[in-house]
Amino acid sequence: MYTGLLHAHHWLRYIALILLLVSIIKAIVDLKHKGEAVTGRKVALYSLIAVHLQLITGLILFFMSPKVEMAMENMGMAMKDPASRLVLIEHPLMMIIGIILITVGYRKSKSITDRAKYGKTILVYFGIALLLILSRIPMYSW
Repeated sequence: MYTGLLHAHHWLRYIALILLLVSIIKAIVDLKHKGEAVTGRKVALYSLIAVHLQLITGLILFFMSPKVEMAMENMGMAMKDPASRLVLIEHPLMMIIGIILITVGYRKSKSITDRAKYGKTILVYFGIALLLILSRIPMYSW
């Protein structure tokens, strides 16, 4: 089960990142349409769904991971090792913060009717979230 979830977490990452990029590109295009009605909110919704699925698989993996179990046994040594610290603290924390930003951005954008304001909201929240997420994806896993 662990291996299957690990593969799902790995491949779902690409789907989530592509959807986030498409949402951000669409938001940039929406900035030019001031005063028009918002169209095409589904891409942001699909991005939200993808990152939440990624969160669920990531949390399950976190509590099943042998790396996390070993690091928890000696937390002082784990914090001195950059690879262990990334897996144990930095990666989960940045991903959760990024997903919170995506959720808040999507929630705020739902009530906006002006397309330019909608684009700005999505661009700010999803853009910051994407930067946080990309900053803490382990490079060895690409």
